[in-house]
Amino acid sequence: MMPTISVLILTYNRQEMVCDAVASVLAQTFHDFELLVMDDGSNDATLETLAAIKDPRLRLIPLEHSGHIAAMRHGGLVRARGDYVAFLDSDDTWGPNFLASLLAPLESNPDLVFAFSNCRITSSDGTKRLYDLAEDRAQDCFLGMVTGKLVIYPSSVLFRLNKKLNWDQTMRVGDHDFLTRLALTGSGYQVATCLTNVQRHQGNLSDSNGICDLTEFLSTVCRQLGLGQLAPIVAHPVIARFSYQLGIYHLELGQRREARRAFLRSFYYRFNIKALIRACQTLLPWSVG
Repeated sequence: MMPTISVLILTYNRQEMVCDAVASVLAQTFHDFELLVMDDGSNDATLETLAAIKDPRLRLIPLEHSGHIAAMRHGGLVRARGDYVAFLDSDDTWGPNFLASLLAPLESNPDLVFAFSNCRITSSDGTKRLYDLAEDRAQDCFLGMVTGKLVIYPSSVLFRLNKKLNWDQTMRVGDHDFLTRLALTGSGYQVATCLTNVQRHQGNLSDSNGICDLTEFLSTVCRQLGLGQLAPIVAHPVIARFSYQLGIYHLELGQRREARRAFLRSFYYRFNIKALIRACQTLLPWSVG
C-alpha cells in the first residue's frame, strides 16, 4: 500500500542534526508517510547512526558524494511514492502537527497545489525570530515570490506530487526555481502556525549559489510566462532585496567580509543607501546590529 506522503531529507556529514530532523518526522501525529533519507556520501557515522533506527517508514539511500543538491532533490522526487511530498533540510525540524496541519487544507480543497507554515529561524548565536504570516488563508503566491515579498522556506512546504514538475538539475540548488514554478501551477495555502524550525549557520548557505539560482529562476519565470529575456527592471530589484537579506544573514554569523560583499551587491543593483551604510558598518571595529 502506497503512503499518503513522502518525506525527503538530504544530508551530508550531519550525524547529530539529521537525527534530530528524522526524530521530528517520526514523531508526527499523522503516521501514513514514508521517510527517505538520501545521504550524499557522508564520511562520518551518519549512515550507521540512522541504520540503528528501527522504523519501517524509514528508507536510507546512500549515494556517492556530489554536492549537487538539485540532482538529489530530483532523485528524491523520482523515488517518492506518496500523493504529497515534503522536503525537510537535515538541519531543520518540524513540530509534531506539521504534516497533519498542512495536509488538511490540501485534502479539503483539490484546487490547492501546496501548503506552507510559519517558521522559527534560529541563528548560530542562538538568536531566534519568527517568520510570521498573519492568518490561515489560500492565496496566489506567485507574484509575492517573484518580487521577494513572500519568502517560503523549502522545509515549510507540503505539495502535491506532480510527475510533470521536476527539479531543474542544471542548477546547483534550485529551491527558488522549483517553488516558483510550483506556485505557477496553482494556489498555495499558508498555515499561520509556527510548525517549522529553520537553522541558520555557516554550513547551510552559499552566496554564489543563491545569487546564481535566483537569476536562473527569474529567467525561468519569464520563459514560463512567455516574456522572453529577463528584463533588468524585473531582476535587479529582486536581486538587490535578496542580496540585502543575505548581508543581514552573514552579519548574524559574524561573517563581515561576506556581509559587505552582499550589501555592496544590493547597492549596485538598486541605489539603496541603507545597503551602502550597512556595507560601511562592516568596516567598523565594533559589532553592528
